[in-house]
Amino acid sequence: MGDRQISAEDRFSSLWDQRHRVANFLARLGVDPEARAEILNDTYLVAWRGLVEVPSTPDPAVGWLCEVARRLWWNHRRGETRRRHLETRLLTLAAGPGSAQTVAESVNVDRLALAEAWAALPEHDLLVLRLSLAGASLERIAEARGSTVRAATVARQRARAHLRSLIAS
Repeated sequence: MGDRQISAEDRFSSLWDQRHRVANFLARLGVDPEARAEILNDTYLVAWRGLVEVPSTPDPAVGWLCEVARRLWWNHRRGETRRRHLETRLLTLAAGPGSAQTVAESVNVDRLALAEAWAALPEHDLLVLRLSLAGASLERIAEARGSTVRAATVARQRARAHLRSLIAS
């Protein structure tokens, strides 16, 4: 009669019953409720996929889940920081050189408006803006477009203006 094998579903169910402890841990870290729910769901997805790695006793299992949640939260924060930096770079690019004040005021632009504007750009504008964001020189942009440096300069100016107009509309 020895050891009784616990099914994966039963094991996961016992982990799921401890979700309030992981949610409280995330709350203590200062994670906002919306992100907390997303991170909690992702934590349990990781647990399900790697159930063999999760400790079999409750307290170490909760510790394992909290560590996964902490790492997911860190990745979430890092992604948000990158997104803010990208928004700033896009707005700087759209504003053109010498307009730091305009960019500082524009950083508060709605992310949805920026995403919609970016999605509405034609492919030739996207190519120029992506290369500019990557730090490519005008020579490299001209090479990618199959044009002269002067034409690449004009294309970059037009792409920036197009992005600005789409954000404004």
